Amino acid sequence: MKVLNTVAAHMYFRLNNTPGRRPLGHFDLHDLRVGEAVEFAEEMIAVARMCGFSKIHFIVGKGIHSRKGIARIKPAIQDLAERYQLYYYIPPENTGVVVVLLPEGDAEQWPRSR
Repeated sequence: MKVLNTVAAHMYFRLNNTPGRRPLGHFDLHDLRVGEAVEFAEEMIAVARMCGFSKIHFIVGKGIHSRKGIARIKPAIQDLAERYQLYYYIPPENTGVVVVLLPEGDAEQWPRSR
């Protein structure tokens, strides 16, 4: 079952993030379980750092379709950013997105204080 869940998570991630569907640096984490979303986000942060991105957008949703209407992926991505000591913000015009700012510099210097 774990293997099938992993396969499904990769399929959802690939479908939601087909090249050309979103701007570079924007990743949709809809349809993933919280742990899967965090794993993909960690990978995308690492890739964005290597590519020299200054920020990365995670489309996490507002929790409207979650059980009891409570967002679960959004706080997990916020916790991830805090764990890596990265600034992040929620754009007021779209509260279903978490924007994580990636400081410049050698990756070995990370994490660094906010």
